[in-house]
Amino acid sequence: MLFHLALYRNNPRCKAVVHLHSTWSTALSCLQGLDSSNVIRPFTPYVVMRMGNVPLVPYYRPGDKRIAQDLAELAADNQAFLLANHGPVVCGESLQEAANNMEELEETAKLIFILGDRPIRYLTAGEIAELRS
Repeated sequence: MLFHLALYRNNPRCKAVVHLHSTWSTALSCLQGLDSSNVIRPFTPYVVMRMGNVPLVPYYRPGDKRIAQDLAELAADNQAFLLANHGPVVCGESLQEAANNMEELEETAKLIFILGDRPIRYLTAGEIAELRS
């Protein structure tokens, strides 16, 4: 519950939090070498439009207060997070929006595994900027 409160208190847009141990996002959270500032390099418009960056919170034992501390620091600028070796956490302005964000994160994680080591056409900086405007 601590990390839910950290998100509510530090992100005024966060009115609902969803935390799951979903298969694809949890698998993604277990990979080495992830960019902790943004685990998902954008290759579809929907991650950018729904969630923006998805930072990685380091591994801590479930329930550790450091999870809440780290999320509190990241909350103002982000709506979705991966807890390393644990799973996803997302926010939304409503429970429906949070659920939609979770679905987008899970499906994008699934795509990452489906694509594997094939060359991916990532969105350009200009395309990302256009989606954020």
